[in-house]
Amino acid sequence: MVPYPEKRPEPRLLDHEINLKINVRSLLRGLLLVFVFLGVFMLGRWSVSPPDLSLDISGVTGMIVAAEDPAAEEPAPAVKENKTATAPVADSPVAETPAVTPTANTSANTTVNTTVAEEGPVVTSYSKVAVSLNRAIVKWFDTWGKVTQLDYTIKNNEAGIIKPSYLLLSVEGYNDELAKRKISLPLSSQSIQPGASVSKVVNVPPQGYAYSDSSTGDLHNVMLTVGLYDSKDTLMGEFHKEFDLSVPQ
Repeated sequence: MVPYPEKRPEPRLLDHEINLKINVRSLLRGLLLVFVFLGVFMLGRWSVSPPDLSLDISGVTGMIVAAEDPAAEEPAPAVKENKTATAPVADSPVAETPAVTPTANTSANTTVNTTVAEEGPVVTSYSKVAVSLNRAIVKWFDTWGKVTQLDYTIKNNEAGIIKPSYLLLSVEGYNDELAKRKISLPLSSQSIQPGASVSKVVNVPPQGYAYSDSSTGDLHNVMLTVGLYDSKDTLMGEFHKEFDLSVPQ
């Protein structure tokens, strides 16, 4: 008998031996290509959004300090809370300062009050005020004349200040109320202290008081009357005297 060759069992797939041959030149060339591709890829990413290469100095510093100072990591000892009871203290009353409301025109009011205090009381009821005519200044025009100015004196015998405002002139023979002439006093005569006197010369408006002997009679003795009045038309004093109106004075 011819013997058959013994069959060997076929090797399993995982039991196959694989022999690899590496060409160093080809390996280096492949690695070079891989590095080139990686470099191009990284350059592309950096061109779009460059990486932040800055270091967090504070974080690094904190880590270094923490490493050097171990006591910093130890917790601080707890402070015991003082629970001693205290009696409530009543609120002491606070003295309230009264609010001062500023008044308008304080300076103006102060000025007025000071002026009044310096002047003293003003008299409005008169019994001791004297007024007199020292002279009647006239112009003569052949047959008639004109009283152009009056020279007067006012004496204050009252206990307070008087404030005259005007004189009212009337001429003998001209008894009509419309014929009386109102003569305003200058400012220097509108406030007179007690015991003081004022003498001034004033013009007779509008251009003098015209007269003639046909109305007055004898021009050598013509009665002139002046009344002194305050701003409320209260008579303060009155004066009567005959003047020679025949010649200029």
